Amino acid sequence: MALTGEQFEKLRELIVDSFDADGLDELVHIKVGPRMYEELVAPGLPFNTTVYALLTTLEQRGWLVKFLRAVLEARPDKKEIQDEIPKIVPSVSEATRSSVTEVSRVENAVTNAGQRGEDDPITQLMKKSGTMLEAISNEISLLGSYKTLHDALHTLQVQILGGLSVSARKMRDDPDALDDFGRCRVGMVNAVTTIRTTISNLPAVPASMRLLEEDWMMRLQLAAEIARKASTSVSPQLGRQSAQLLRRILRQEPVRIDRYLRITAEAIDLASLASIFTSAADLSRGTPDETQFLNGANSTQQLSVNLRALINQHTCWQDIENQLWESEDYIPRTATTDPGDFDAFWSSLKNKILILVATEPQTNWARNLSDACDAIDAQRMANDWILLGKIQKGMRDEVVMLFFSIDAALKKLADEIRRIGDSLEKLLGTI
Repeated sequence: MALTGEQFEKLRELIVDSFDADGLDELVHIKVGPRMYEELVAPGLPFNTTVYALLTTLEQRGWLVKFLRAVLEARPDKKEIQDEIPKIVPSVSEATRSSVTEVSRVENAVTNAGQRGEDDPITQLMKKSGTMLEAISNEISLLGSYKTLHDALHTLQVQILGGLSVSARKMRDDPDALDDFGRCRVGMVNAVTTIRTTISNLPAVPASMRLLEEDWMMRLQLAAEIARKASTSVSPQLGRQSAQLLRRILRQEPVRIDRYLRITAEAIDLASLASIFTSAADLSRGTPDETQFLNGANSTQQLSVNLRALINQHTCWQDIENQLWESEDYIPRTATTDPGDFDAFWSSLKNKILILVATEPQTNWARNLSDACDAIDAQRMANDWILLGKIQKGMRDEVVMLFFSIDAALKKLADEIRRIGDSLEKLLGTI
């Protein structure tokens, strides 16, 4: 339903009283998808005007309900927000459709389009749109491939690197450590197999697309070979070298592939697919097919928003996790070391963390990260770098757990969206 001016004004008041500009921008980015000042409202306006313009644009694009649900989640302690928003927009309290349901609705629309005669207007529409549909199908497949590569790297980081490093140091004197090292080596070999298969499914043109991924796969294969030699000769030195090479790969590649994930997700033109479904609905006006195509269009748009928001969260936490890892390099090792590099790096990183904390301050993860920031600042003032390093490691562990949950959600969504790509590929084979 269209909101009245009075309702918009009340929503504006609630938002202005509960967020600042940075916090609102971050909330929109990670929960809805776009950057507020780059895609939705002009920069440089008074905050009151910005919020009103934001609400207007979100309503026009069909994203207002999703945004308001994010506001409710972000401010559970704000009684007026919890009471008033559902009264103004009752649909925020309705159950949301799962991504499985959204994908099924899109699949049904695609299947419907493929079950028609040669001269049917919808068949002609699909033929006319064939190049676009093929591009969408290809980009969905590419998204799945990059997600598989990222998952393999994440598994190596979470399940292999720590055990490989610890067991390498102890392998000569501890038979159990040598066994652990061997299991880690097998994990690396298995990862190489998965990665090689995935790379073979990447487009052959341009050739650089496969070559770029093959480069770090070969380095991973070398790390696994060094680990094999370390096991055979029971050499802690070779074991450490294997772990060090794996660590260098994991410091570089997940962040790079995450960028490719984001670029690929943005290239999947689901808006055009929704437009094709809307045109099919127009051609089916007055028939049961009209509803099915409109449902397909609506669900395509919703999946587009959900995918972009989840990719943004994934990138955000990937970046913070990687910077926390990098910050270990700037912690002074002696009392006489100049702490200026750490101070500069930590100031920027802490600001990013606190902006995220401000989006959902009542959650356990937000409290934990906020407390960790305060603890790091306290130990910095005391120049207790050993304790500071331990606190920072605990903070990184917290971020890794957060990132893992987002990564799992993204994998699930990417796997589900891949079904749309399969349906489109089948459609293209019939028209």
